[in-house]
Amino acid sequence: MGSLPPGRSAANVCAKSVALAGVIILAIWRVQIYLYRLDLGVGTLPLTLGLACIVVILSTIFAMTVASVSSKWFTHFNLKRYIHLGPAVRTKLASHLTGMDETAELASLRLKDRRVVDRCVLEVLSSITGVQKERMARLAVSLGIVDRWLAMVSSRDAAKRRRAASALRLLGIPEFNVTLRACLDDEDESISFEAARALLQTDDAQAVNAVFQFAMEGSLLRRAVLAMDLKRFAASLCVQEIPDALRSSNPERILAALQIIRAWQIALPIDAIVPITNHPSAAIRTAALDAVPWQIGSIELAREWTPRLNDSVPGPQAAAARAIKTMRIESAVFSLRTVLVESTDRELLYAVASALAVIGAKGESVLHSISLESSTIGAHAALSALERMHIGSTMDKGIV
Repeated sequence: MGSLPPGRSAANVCAKSVALAGVIILAIWRVQIYLYRLDLGVGTLPLTLGLACIVVILSTIFAMTVASVSSKWFTHFNLKRYIHLGPAVRTKLASHLTGMDETAELASLRLKDRRVVDRCVLEVLSSITGVQKERMARLAVSLGIVDRWLAMVSSRDAAKRRRAASALRLLGIPEFNVTLRACLDDEDESISFEAARALLQTDDAQAVNAVFQFAMEGSLLRRAVLAMDLKRFAASLCVQEIPDALRSSNPERILAALQIIRAWQIALPIDAIVPITNHPSAAIRTAALDAVPWQIGSIELAREWTPRLNDSVPGPQAAAARAIKTMRIESAVFSLRTVLVESTDRELLYAVASALAVIGAKGESVLHSISLESSTIGAHAALSALERMHIGSTMDKGIV
């Protein structure tokens, strides 16, 4: 589940505004009745109503002032406690990390001020890695700090849930994966992202699969956010999850998997991308061709997908040209030339010209000949590609 839809968010805001207005009106009405019955000599109903408004407004201002002063005092008090007790807590934590068992001492300090100890543990967790981080995570569990974070996960306050998910992400241990997987369904998508990253920190295969499915089932933004977090698990996901998604009968799942592959931009040991360059859907053909360079062995299979340069739709044609450019496939020069001469689609022509520019002498020769033969859009695209080549060459010579 993602963040709240705009309509629902607006409805919540309106409902809260109406409720607040209702409370204020009710308060004014009750105060007005009370003042009228007191018979203070005010006289008419309008005057008592005005006095009631003044009383309610002044009471509201007083209450807000008291709340603000109390909040600042509480914050200042906590800061003083942290400054006073923090060094002792950090010393004990450092001793615990070096091998001493300071659990009892830290538990005693936590009885004095839970917030200071919890804050120090969180700060240390965020600054260490490896075995020390695992030792600190186990300490947080022993002290009951993690229990507090787990309780915050169920809070109605989104800020508390977000802090809890962020804290759990620092642990990197799989005992709390059930709770974190439940957080993936949080209505606040930022909390879902924190929970997903926390699951990945545990390096648990089931957790990784859950996050991959979470990314696949969500929006493009969700995949863009989580793709780099999933990248280090690419090899294991290529064993089953990604091939299954690419062979799915659901076009949305195929597109989602291809978007993740393209975001990774690493060579993958799969054989399912090239076959779907012939998919009936033009959008899937385009996405597959954009992902083709990342399938290991796709150069050897070029004869199976380079014919997409002659696709009936410009999108797959341009994607094929981009793939040829990335892999610098010289055998496609003639096909590229044909498209450059015959097509009238501007985006496709510039993609083809750009591919010819990187292929080598054959591609450059084609660009020269077409740029001199006519004044078509293809000729302009060829000339533009040649200019970029010469500018790049000049800059390289200048750097050398």
